[in-house]
Amino acid sequence: MKKFIYFAIFILISFSLFADDINTGSRAEVTDIDGNVYQTLIIGNQEWMAENLKVTHYRNGDAIPNLTVSNEWINTTSGAYCVYDNIPANAETYGNLYNWFAVFDSRNIAPEGWHVPTDEEIKELELALGMSQAQADETGWRGTNEGSKLAGRADLWADGNLENNVEFGTSGFSLLPGGNRGSNGVYGGMFDYGYFWSSSEGDYVEWGWDRSLHYGNADVHRYAIGKSFGFSVRCVNDDAPLPVNLSAFYVLYIGGTPTLYWTTQSETENAYWNVYRGTNNEFDQASLLNDGDPIAGQGTTQYPTDYIYVDTAPVVQNTTYWYWIESVATDGESEVHVPITLSIPYEDTPITPDTYGLHQNYPNPFNPSTSISFALEEDSDVELIIYNVKGEVIKSIFNNHVYANDITSVVWDGNDVDGKQVSSGVYFYKLITETKEYQRKMLLVK
Repeated sequence: MKKFIYFAIFILISFSLFADDINTGSRAEVTDIDGNVYQTLIIGNQEWMAENLKVTHYRNGDAIPNLTVSNEWINTTSGAYCVYDNIPANAETYGNLYNWFAVFDSRNIAPEGWHVPTDEEIKELELALGMSQAQADETGWRGTNEGSKLAGRADLWADGNLENNVEFGTSGFSLLPGGNRGSNGVYGGMFDYGYFWSSSEGDYVEWGWDRSLHYGNADVHRYAIGKSFGFSVRCVNDDAPLPVNLSAFYVLYIGGTPTLYWTTQSETENAYWNVYRGTNNEFDQASLLNDGDPIAGQGTTQYPTDYIYVDTAPVVQNTTYWYWIESVATDGESEVHVPITLSIPYEDTPITPDTYGLHQNYPNPFNPSTSISFALEEDSDVELIIYNVKGEVIKSIFNNHVYANDITSVVWDGNDVDGKQVSSGVYFYKLITETKEYQRKMLLVK
């Protein structure tokens, strides 16, 4: 079954060789109700926070009680948090410690669109890092070096097998040795242990499942423990990421030959790629260019990957071609990504823009996407940024090197940096070059 995927792309039409690195983007962010911003990352088929939770309010705005007195912590059976040793600076590095009642509270401590993971969801994370299903289902210390992969900041951990493993920190999850608060109200374990809760109850109603790392072990500990303990919290996105997270797709006309470039930020069970070309925007009428010669995907990876495909099929002058790329998963499911176009000029016809600088977007007003084009008289590194009327950055949609006289078109799909659709209104787009800045405004109408 084919799915059609749309995203912000950029299209370059050029007669000069392309030698710059392809922009691979960065990890995403999520913001909680208090305004704390967390880096996120994709591991396997899940998107996780890469930092411990610091929030002090539930999603509905209710305050989570900060219980600093031991007796209060011991006796409560409702949600609460604390900071290790009641030193506020510890929260900046390690986040807060929450009891299980806060984790399970229906008011939700996770940001909108996120949740505290179940025990099974943490197992899925461990499986993606190499643990077997049989190991994941065990209690106690399990796996091989998945703990080292999950940990981060070697400077904070006590010296031992965890940080000395060659895979230390490789997942980007970056769990820290933030210690815990016991059911007796006493703090302990900082620099030695890192814990985080699941939202699943244990075999007894008084227990909740958790995970922990220890500086002396490279594996991961799974256990059900009393709900009054204070542990760190990590959150996982409600939605599974797309099997292929495509961040760039464009075509260059080099020496009379179209050459396609694309970059993925991550891939999940991506077996191979197909490339299609047509003379209109109807995918069903396009021809498969690499018939019998699939382009190998990366399977499952959380790291960026660059691809290049040279179209050796004959082209006709003064003709516009549409290109699609299709990612095919190991189970046969496929995704067809939004097309890009390339106009083949008459031979020896130079590309000379009518006007240099930043052009008005088209269409304008627009819904849901619009094209922004520009052309420069000199080679330059450039960045194209979308702003709202408050001057806040919505998204950087192009950051690369362009050549003099190239006509560059960038398609903005109306999404912000987190992939969320922005609201109707006036937006500004600014082109920043090495020597000049240009700015125009546009109107999104829904």
